[in-house]
Amino acid sequence: MDVCFWCRQAKDETDTTGVPEFFDYDACDRCQSKMDEGITIIQVDIVRNENPAIKDNIYPTGKWVVVKENRILEDFKEWKSLTEVIQTRCMFMNKATWDSYGLS
Repeated sequence: MDVCFWCRQAKDETDTTGVPEFFDYDACDRCQSKMDEGITIIQVDIVRNENPAIKDNIYPTGKWVVVKENRILEDFKEWKSLTEVIQTRCMFMNKATWDSYGLS
């Protein structure tokens, strides 16, 4: 059964066969709908964990939130990669920044 990494639910609700596992970081329709509401912040670590890298040596922890774009523009205006964040609608955040931003 193909399971969404983000919510750990079956991507196809009618698929109840096999062992639950995820094959990629593509969001299911439910999670994608939430992600479309703003910028998705994904908590990551540079230390290899049980998850495959989402990008070069960047490993998601499984924690994520969606924040309105205007809040990101206001709170992270000094980030060098802010333009890329707005274009990709995704931001990777290490655990320390995650905690200091109040997401713990």
